[in-house]
Amino acid sequence: MLRVIDSMGDSSRALPVWLYWRARALQATGQRPAANVLFLALSREHHYYGQLAQEELGPVMQAPIINIKAGGDDLAAIARHPGIMRAQALYELGLRSDASLEWNWTIQAFTDAQLLAAAELARAWNGMNRAINTASATRELHDFELRFLRLSGAGAAGRARKQIDEAWYSA
Repeated sequence: MLRVIDSMGDSSRALPVWLYWRARALQATGQRPAANVLFLALSREHHYYGQLAQEELGPVMQAPIINIKAGGDDLAAIARHPGIMRAQALYELGLRSDASLEWNWTIQAFTDAQLLAAAELARAWNGMNRAINTASATRELHDFELRFLRLSGAGAAGRARKQIDEAWYSA
């Protein structure tokens, strides 16, 4: 695994996914201190591989994470944004691909507060993937409940039953 990662270009090797797997490979080959350096750097980042790195390290002392919640006037302002309104209309027409493009174009210049409000709005519309992706785009302000959104038990089970053969979930 280390040879494969080392053969990648610099920009690929620097991606969180490959930093994480390089750390795992170092760990597997008995190079725990070198692995921990990579895990520690990743653990300070707010994404999937940062979370995995935190789990590898166990409890690490760090500043408390503040979960920012959007609401009220911020949500109303985002709901009135022309690009968001167009994206919602496209979703309602069943044009998911066009709606996603419109959404992504609209939010690219948003501040973190606007991104969180847009993510909360997407969640309210049941646009779970839009909510997660939008919340994941923040740089300094974070709402980890939106970033790592999950369906409620009943909602997840209902959706799973529509897409998974009954033999997988019946006992």
